[in-house]
Formats: sequence, structure tokens, C-alpha cells
Amino acid sequence: MLTVYDRVTRRLRRRSRLRAWQRTATLFALLVCVANPIKSESSLIAFVSNRDGAERIYLMDEEGRHVRPLTQTTVAERYPSWSPDGHRLTFQTADDGFDAIYIHDLDSGDRQRLTTERGSEAMASWSPGGDEIVFASDQHGSFDLHVASLDPFSTTRMTDDPHEEWVPNWSPDAHTVVFTSDRYGSFDLFVEQKDGSHRRRLTHHPAFDTAPKWSPVGAEIVFQSNRDGRDGLFLLNVENGSIMRLVDGRTPDWSPDGSRIVYSSAQDGDADIYLIESDSHDITQLTDHSNVDWYPAWA
Repeated sequence: MLTVYDRVTRRLRRRSRLRAWQRTATLFALLVCVANPIKSESSLIAFVSNRDGAERIYLMDEEGRHVRPLTQTTVAERYPSWSPDGHRLTFQTADDGFDAIYIHDLDSGDRQRLTTERGSEAMASWSPGGDEIVFASDQHGSFDLHVASLDPFSTTRMTDDPHEEWVPNWSPDAHTVVFTSDRYGSFDLFVEQKDGSHRRRLTHHPAFDTAPKWSPVGAEIVFQSNRDGRDGLFLLNVENGSIMRLVDGRTPDWSPDGSRIVYSSAQDGDADIYLIESDSHDITQLTDHSNVDWYPAWA
């Protein structure tokens, strides 16, 4: 069974087919919000699951309990990302034939589209102050990174490159963004100032390095790679560049205190959500479902 990640990575490697993936038949489905808003609470983990048919966002606590859908939808939702205060959540869904980013308020249940630009938008990340969102957009052709300032609202193009630049994540000091780019052939990790300056390449490997996430203190970046022949999570030391393999898995995210990493793994045959202790590497399984659970994000 091909996961959404498998489909995405295939399209990334074949740019001529990228738009075909994003303009899916789901554009004709109807999106229905839940009637009762979900109140925000500490230590929530959002994730994507197709356990009820459509790919939609679910919430649970850090022990895997109280699993419930954020919305009732027939349109695929992907890539959840939390605001720093845990009261809002961005995600990607289809709108008018394109992928669009929406902001969902957990307290009120309201949602709004981030921009009204044409083209597809994907993979948002909140700044540590909660006043900016960096995201990928193909409104100019290939996917570049853009920064949206929320109050007052404005957008700025951060990168301008004919290659694909995806999956951004903000550094804890709010000055730097780490992301994936294929500007040298393979998909590697790069960092760049939010004004588009001081780009630096972090990884140099013919494999597919993606889904980078800064640790809360900024000393390490966890990312996903198939550099040893299978998808796994790797830790990059930002200061010295050393890389260590952690575990088989995909789409990681850190706990707020940096002591654990949540991720998706198909080690039992279908993708479920797991936790790994960043020091001891002890593993805890959070979900156990016959369908697919992936793209976790920790509030």
C-alpha cells in the first residue's frame, strides 16, 4: 500500500507529474467543519489518518488516549503544524483545484485560508513568536518558500529558485529556516535566513533527506532519510555536522521539551504513531490501527 508520503516523493522526483498529484479528484468533495469546537489543551499531538475513510486530522494526548477527529471532512487534510501557544493549527487541503493552507482555531472552531493566491501551498511552519508562517508555494512555477506575516497580513517570497524547495521549519531563534531542496540534484537539507540570505547546505547525500525539524534548543535537527536503503530518522548535530541514525520511521516532530520525538512507522505492517526518547531511545507505540496514521505534530 502506497502512503501519501510515497506518492509525494515520487512526484518530487518527477516534477512534470507534480501538479497532477496535487490537483486530485478530491477538489469536488465537500468540507464540513465539526459543530462543536475542540478546546486546546496541553501536550496534544495532531496526526493524519484515513481510519474513517478520508485523510483527516485527528488529535490525541501524548499517551495516545482520547483520539478524536479535528474535522469531519471528505477532502484530504495533511501536514498539521501547531502555533506556539497550541490554540491554532495549520494544515493543507484542496481548495478550487489547488492545495491551500488553512488556519484552524481550536477554541472557536473557526478556520480561514492563509492566502488567496493562485497555485498550491503546502507544508507550513509557525515562527516561535507565532506572528509569521513559512510555507512552500508553486504560484511562480516550481515550489519556493514564502513567509506570511499575520498582523498586519503580508507575504514575502523567501526563495527564488527553479528547483523545488519544500518542508520548511523555523529555528528556535526565529532567524533561520531549515528546508529540503534539490538544487544540487538530490534532495538535501539547507538553512537560510528568513530574508533569503546566508544559505548553507547541511547534508550532502544522493539519498532523499526531508522533513527536518529543529530541536527546541536548536542544537539538533531530526530529519527523515532513506540514505541507508530504508526510511529512517536521523539526528544532525548543527554545530559539527555529525549525523546519527535513530530508528526506522518517517515525518518526525519534537516534544516541547525536546526529550522525545514523535514519528510514524510501518514496523508492524501499517503506519502508526510512535514516540522515541531522544536520550535512551526507548520506544512507545501511541496508535495501533489497521489503517494508516502519519504526519504527527506535537503542540
